[in-house]
Amino acid sequence: MGGQVHPQARNYLLACYAVSLVKGDTIRGRILRHKTIKKYLDAAVKLFVRRGIADPRKAVDTDLVKIILDAVKQYEAVDARRAMISDEMIVDILRRAAKNHPDSLTAALADWIVLGQYTGFRLSEWAQEVCSAYARVGHTSDASAMTRDDFVFKGPNGRTLDQHRLPTFEDIESVDIFWRHQKNGDNGEDIEYTRNRQHPQLCGVAAAFRIVARATRLNNPSHHPLGVYAGRNGITFITGADTALFLRDVAATVFNLDPTKSRDKAALSRYSAHSIRVRAANILHRQGMSDSYIQKRLRWKSTTFLNYLRNTIYAADKHNTAMGIPNSHLPDLLDRVGQPIPRFRPLRTTDSFSALAAAASAA
Repeated sequence: MGGQVHPQARNYLLACYAVSLVKGDTIRGRILRHKTIKKYLDAAVKLFVRRGIADPRKAVDTDLVKIILDAVKQYEAVDARRAMISDEMIVDILRRAAKNHPDSLTAALADWIVLGQYTGFRLSEWAQEVCSAYARVGHTSDASAMTRDDFVFKGPNGRTLDQHRLPTFEDIESVDIFWRHQKNGDNGEDIEYTRNRQHPQLCGVAAAFRIVARATRLNNPSHHPLGVYAGRNGITFITGADTALFLRDVAATVFNLDPTKSRDKAALSRYSAHSIRVRAANILHRQGMSDSYIQKRLRWKSTTFLNYLRNTIYAADKHNTAMGIPNSHLPDLLDRVGQPIPRFRPLRTTDSFSALAAAASAA
């Protein structure tokens, strides 16, 4: 390829090569990961440079190669980082919370996880990177994460309760949560959540009440994040690392995984604070809610949430149900003379192929 070709055309050619690698068009026909694809592309660029042709990834209006590499990297990150919190894990989390002090880290995490089933929290909306400081909006003192003013409790008929003091839980029917800062750009969005009287242990409103009550008991300033607990040195912010360690410990207990074994360790590493958002999406999908409902309720701008759906035991159960054929559509299991069709005896490991063939012929 000569130097007279437009740089964008060379970039397009390299991008086509990248796509072929993504699709697994290699000698061994294997799908390659981002890191390996990048090495292949770097090697291809060296061929250009050796011939005195500029790097096709530079001096172009649109770097198509970068777009493809970024997409692959993002796809791998979603698949590798996020595992769903199962129902069994939720049960274990609730049991742990019941055994710990209401202001402990365990109790606090349980409340945020229960509420997160409804809200689909992103990490920055409720937790911090470090336990001693919180992320702020620009150069202000305003917290990026949820504060006391972002939780508005309401009574019967949508009547707003006095927000200057904590109401009694019996007076609360719902909570409005204000999303001041969102990744999707819909800052200031207001979403209402009502009490779950059918399953009070999983009630998001009750969890929100306990979160605010905990912050009130700890004298947490109203402009500070609500994601706090009583640490050794007083008020402590919940971190993403706290959440990941907690969920991995729960998963290890529930699924009998050994963190010292490489395979189990890899499985546990997929649990993080984002597992809360994964669970929120899968719960609604399991219940048959429409894509548009999940997208709107969990604050997605697109159908990206489809990347969060997992092949779980619940999906397997639904698959079995979907495969069922109504009895009215099935023929009677009778032969032509009205006798029941003989049933095969259970197979034994000692059965040879010829013996099985003979049994089938006799039947």
